Parts: sequence; structure tokens; C-alpha cells
Amino acid sequence: MTGRTRTTALGILLMLGAHGAAAAQTARPVTVVAGNAVLGGLTAAAHAAIARKPIGRALVTGALGGLAHGAGKAMSPRAGVAAIAFGAVGTSVVANAGRGAHPFDEVVLPLGPARVRVTPHGPRAVGVAINAYETAMLAHRALQPATRVDWALSARAGTIVLRTSRELRSPSGWRAAATTTGTTITLSDHASQPAETYAHERVHVQQEWFLQETWGRPVEAALRRRTPGLRRLPRWLELGVVPPALLELEGETLGRDGPMRASREWEARSLEALTPTPH
Repeated sequence: MTGRTRTTALGILLMLGAHGAAAAQTARPVTVVAGNAVLGGLTAAAHAAIARKPIGRALVTGALGGLAHGAGKAMSPRAGVAAIAFGAVGTSVVANAGRGAHPFDEVVLPLGPARVRVTPHGPRAVGVAINAYETAMLAHRALQPATRVDWALSARAGTIVLRTSRELRSPSGWRAAATTTGTTITLSDHASQPAETYAHERVHVQQEWFLQETWGRPVEAALRRRTPGLRRLPRWLELGVVPPALLELEGETLGRDGPMRASREWEARSLEALTPTPH
């Protein structure tokens, strides 16, 4: 990794971490949603500055997209797939604003490791892409012993949800009620609060979609333009390595409890509290 690339990656980590630190102070859903609006605005403005597009317009439009993305996450414990789709549209607005395009120039609807891309004014109105990293993590998790697909929860989550009777471990080595790898959720049969745990992990999936779409995909597109070998890959195949690389970089430089990882956990904990209580 070059010095310039490393500096850029650390800048992304610090920006995401600042958002998370602000949201974590009160752990209130309204604060989390507002923090997503700030993150969306800053993300779009940063991309606009790199592409030499109008920064002010990108900042405002990106903030609105971030607001929708955050609202979608906040609604997901109760509204399911509809809320996830709403949040995905918000993510699309942020990504489009950063490119200086119309807010709805391209709308991306994620379905686990797949992406349905709707471009009304493009040469193809609808296209499908596959995220290689997320697909590999899905295969790895699904092939573990004593693991099965929970189709009912998967339909509600918009991603693949696995159930296992095995003991799960977090990246830090602690015993876990669930884990999310890429966009695959694995729930333990022994979780003491399965509904809250499921809502928590679903937020992590939405975070992964946002990070890949607003940072991973642009970085990957730039690398494809500059690397002959990558230019030969089909356009429908996305590598999806930037989000895990950022988390790994943070772990190596700032520790496993760095600001980005901490912000993701705080946000998920804040929003899992919105899970309806069974009667």
C-alpha cells in the first residue's frame, strides 16, 4: 500500500469514527440518524472535491441521502425489507451526489452479496452485480458444520441469515450471540435475546452496504482504470475488498477497538433497542 493510499484510508477511518463518536454520546436513534446525515454529506463532499465537482451541492444532497439511509436503519427493526430499501435509496443518493450526478441517476438495491442497479437513463435500465468478497464469506459461513439457512429471517433481512448450533466468536475472540461477515449474518441458537441480536446484526449489514457503495466501489473503479489486469474483469463482478481492508487497516494501526469498529457497534446497539417487544 502506497503512502498516499494509506493516508487516504486513514482519513476515511477518522471521518467514519468521528461520526460514530458523535452518535455514541447519547445512543439515541434521532442522534444516530442525524449522524448519518452528517456522514452522508461529508462523504459526498469528499468525493466531489476529489472529482472537482460542486462541493456545496454535494454536501447538501449527500446529507439528505445520509438522512434517508439513517432513517432506513432506524426503521428496519420494525419495517423490515421496506426500511432496508428506503435506506438503500439514501445510500444511492449519497453516491450519486459525490459523482455530481442527479440524486437518482442510479438506484442500487442490495440483496445480500448481489446488487440490483437501476439506471433509468442509462444504456441498460436494470443490471445485476455480484460482490466477490461477500459471496466468498457467504460460502465460507454456509459450509460450516451445524449451520443452516433461515429462509424466513433472510426474506425479512434482505440478506442471507444463517443459524448455527456451534459456539460463535467475535473478531476479538469473545463468545458471541451472532456475527456478521461481509453481508452474511450467522445467529447462534443459544442467543439469549434473538430478536435484538438479529436487529443488531442487520444494522451491520446496512453499514457494510453503505461503506461498499460510497467508498469501496469508487476506490475499486479507480483501481480498475489504472490496473490492466483489473480492467479485464467483467463489470458485473465487484471485488468488495475495500471495507474489510479498512477494518484490517484500523486494527493494525489503531487497535481492534478503533473508532470505526466502535462506531459500528454503538450504532447497532442504539438501534437494536427499537426492536418490538413480543406480547
